[in-house]
Amino acid sequence: MINDEYKIKTKIPNLVHSVLLRDVSLFGVTLNRLCNALFLELYDQYQEGWGLPGGEGKTLQFKLNRDGQNLFEFLMEKQTGIFSNKAGYFRNLIMSYSNMASFKRERVIFADRLSLIEKGIRKRVKMAFRYRDGIRMMEPYIVVTDRAQEFNYIFGWCATHKEFRNYRLSKIIPTRLTREKQEHYDSDKVAEVKRNFDPFLSYGETVTVRFTNKGLYLFDNVKFLNQPRVMKRSGNTLVLESSVEKAKIYLASFLDEACVLSPTELRHYFLEKAKKMQ
Repeated sequence: MINDEYKIKTKIPNLVHSVLLRDVSLFGVTLNRLCNALFLELYDQYQEGWGLPGGEGKTLQFKLNRDGQNLFEFLMEKQTGIFSNKAGYFRNLIMSYSNMASFKRERVIFADRLSLIEKGIRKRVKMAFRYRDGIRMMEPYIVVTDRAQEFNYIFGWCATHKEFRNYRLSKIIPTRLTREKQEHYDSDKVAEVKRNFDPFLSYGETVTVRFTNKGLYLFDNVKFLNQPRVMKRSGNTLVLESSVEKAKIYLASFLDEACVLSPTELRHYFLEKAKKMQ
């Protein structure tokens, strides 16, 4: 039976609670795992003095896992009185976490994964990892953040698919580093990814789209996720730097406000989608 000391109960603002629920959904973890992860990573890096605006909020409860319990006992021994106001301590911790950018919160949650990946990058060796329902092998080169500062991606050579690829940090589980040295490292490619990161690696690929006036307004003023770079603009017709797969995701938000002119494959894709909706 778990010791009552390891059962955490605190009250946090509604907005902070919403951030936690968002991260649970977005990063595919349980609330209990998330709270344990932020305790393990931020126990000595949090800001004090967070209050409850208006005195209202949500009650949050979770249990410390084995690592969390060990840290709790260590802090109890080394820092007398640190948990004299246990609810306040964990509220400060959680609110400090919620005040971070999304990509930093992802790094907190998956700190153990990130540590192994960064070790593989430093040692320039190959890494085995679990992705979806199988084991893959890659050469990790760099950890990058998307322009919206939402997610972290590992860029490198995927030995399974024999091409350069990006993998979301939250979507992979590194299992081990091998002794095999990396063979496909390309400093120019890495520099390009650093300079102008695109999760879809659509460098040099283009699509041509004609927007309605409303569609063009949305493109210029509403920043949907994964917005492509404009290569050329002529009235309402834009040439965008984008792969077909990236365009399928991005342009889906525009419905009838955008018409794909090229490439043919992408144009047919949206025409078929439009027919199915009729």
